[in-house]
Amino acid sequence: MDTIITCSDSVGGLQHSPSQNDDHLGPRPNFDILIHIMKFVPQVLLVMMRTCRVLYPVGIKCLLANPPILDSAERVLAFCNFMLADASRFTLLRTLELAYFDYLTPLPSSTMSILTRILSHAHSLRTLAFGQRDLDSDPLTQFFGEVSIVVGAVQSALVELRADFVDGFLPDAHVILEASPKSLQILDLRGVTWATTAITPYPELRRLTVRFSEAGRDIGLLVGLFPNLSHLEFAEEHWRTTLGEMGEVRERNERGSPGRRWSRLEYFGGDFGSIYSAGLGCEVKHLNIRRFNGESIRLLTSILSDIRPRSLSLEVDYFIPGIYNHMFQNNSNITELVMTLHTLDGLVLPPSSDYGTLQASVLEMLTPLQLKSLTLLWRIDATYSTQSRSNDASQCLRRLDVHAFVKQLAQRLLTLREVTMDVPRNTVSRRYWKIERSDDGGVQERR
Repeated sequence: MDTIITCSDSVGGLQHSPSQNDDHLGPRPNFDILIHIMKFVPQVLLVMMRTCRVLYPVGIKCLLANPPILDSAERVLAFCNFMLADASRFTLLRTLELAYFDYLTPLPSSTMSILTRILSHAHSLRTLAFGQRDLDSDPLTQFFGEVSIVVGAVQSALVELRADFVDGFLPDAHVILEASPKSLQILDLRGVTWATTAITPYPELRRLTVRFSEAGRDIGLLVGLFPNLSHLEFAEEHWRTTLGEMGEVRERNERGSPGRRWSRLEYFGGDFGSIYSAGLGCEVKHLNIRRFNGESIRLLTSILSDIRPRSLSLEVDYFIPGIYNHMFQNNSNITELVMTLHTLDGLVLPPSSDYGTLQASVLEMLTPLQLKSLTLLWRIDATYSTQSRSNDASQCLRRLDVHAFVKQLAQRLLTLREVTMDVPRNTVSRRYWKIERSDDGGVQERR
């Protein structure tokens, strides 16, 4: 069969059709272009708003579509006064991020009162976020209390809430959730604790981001709290668990509460240690694993066998030929794969290694899969050695014949339909190939 491969580079930009007004005799500004500039170049937004009456109301919409972070008491007060100047602005406010908490100048009670008044009238608000601040332990109690007040003031059908508290304080996550509207569907809450005796389920929530350690590494607890979850993300932990600890936690999760399992998740992501420890035990459509290394290949096989993802994103630390060759044995259910392969600049590969060895290792690794879509992202990390050798990883990657490699992939993986490859080079590094197959054999390539 013939295989036709076409390649294209990603190009982005704005297209504009000029005005067709023939009656206008002199030059005039094109308001379509000016509005695009206001949307995508926020640095000139306020200046352009002052130029004419046409741009001013458009600028108000742009400003409230992506408002600045309120990171001081002064900015909070200025924002409140801006909103109160025109009641119609409440309908435009959909996103708000606050990071104003400062233990040296706490937010005045009068400003807090105005802010809660604003939020009670912002009926179009859908996303509320709180940025992290490095605070001492005493002001953190006030900080958490103020966050609870702000969340409780929201009267809109809030969809998304994000908050990140300083490590070590770990306030009760339920205080925030109890103050939140029942409409909440997306929650990103870090620096809290979930391990309380009083468990109130939140069936409306669909997307959750937490640190697994802050939930006591108890997957049953999260299932009980969020029974209808479709997307679960484990945020980055501050330390790595050992293989022994991972095994103990996984065994505990597999033993506890057999009935507490989601039937299916659309997405599950996190670092490898947290994902393995969870012992999820349900099917996942898209699995995203970060910080995976060669010590855990056997454990990866267990994960893939348990949750049977169709789409897999996998970040591999320090890819070396040969180590990962049999990583995907008996996992033919994966049809979409995004792999990020890290290597160290100057890391010397085994003496027999060259760019051909890199290709052969990847080909052998991928052979068991029935892939339709493949993305390979090669990354060269910080300098490992000041010496440059012909067989170090970065030199091998720079000599890699990418197009020939894609041809080999198309010949080896007969189900493959599209390939994206990103190899660090001095020119455009990311390219996309669409593979079309016919019935009369051979491989043809078209750029």
